[in-house]
Amino acid sequence: MDWDRFLDCLQVGNLNVAGTDKQYMACEKDTAVPRETEPYFIDGELYFAWESKTWKGHGVAFLRENGTSRVYSRLYLISKEQFEHLFAAENGRITVKVDYHTILEHKFQDFDYTFYNRIVLLDGNYKGFPVMTFTNGQDLQKNEPFDEYLQLIAKGLKEVHSLDSNQIAEYFTGSGINANGDKIK
Repeated sequence: MDWDRFLDCLQVGNLNVAGTDKQYMACEKDTAVPRETEPYFIDGELYFAWESKTWKGHGVAFLRENGTSRVYSRLYLISKEQFEHLFAAENGRITVKVDYHTILEHKFQDFDYTFYNRIVLLDGNYKGFPVMTFTNGQDLQKNEPFDEYLQLIAKGLKEVHSLDSNQIAEYFTGSGINANGDKIK
C-alpha cells in the first residue's frame, strides 16, 4: 500500500531490509506513475504465510476468500504491462504472460508458481476498469511477518486509510499477528 515502495517496484528502486539491499528492476514497457490511486476494501481475510528471502524467512501477505472479513487495500490504476511486471517480479521472474480474457471469464488465473500463483478478479468493472490482485490459491501455513514488513504495511494503512497505531495493531491482531502498539511505528 505504500506509494514509494510501489513506485520502487515499477521504476528502479531499492529496498533495505535489516542492512541488506534488494534492487528492483524497472518495468521495461511502462515506468509511468499510476494514473489514479484510492483506498479500497477487499472482501476476504489478510494472513501472513510462506518464507520470504527478502523478509529474512518471515511471512508475507496473502488473501484468503472469506465473506465475513474485509482487507484494507489501495487501488492503483496501472497498465497491463505494469501489472504483469509486478506479478513477475513478486514471483522472481523477468516476464509473465497474463491471460486477461481467462481472468475476466473465470474470475481467476492460476500459474505453476509456488509463491503468488493466482491472479484474482475482485471486480469486473469498477469505474470502468477491472480490479485484480494476486495471492496463493492454496491455504498456506501461517508464518509471522518481519517487523519491518509490518511497519511498511502500517505506513500504508496510515497514509491511505488514516488509521492510527491502535487501529493498525488491532487490524494486525485480527490477521493472526502478535502485534502490539510498540511494534507498529
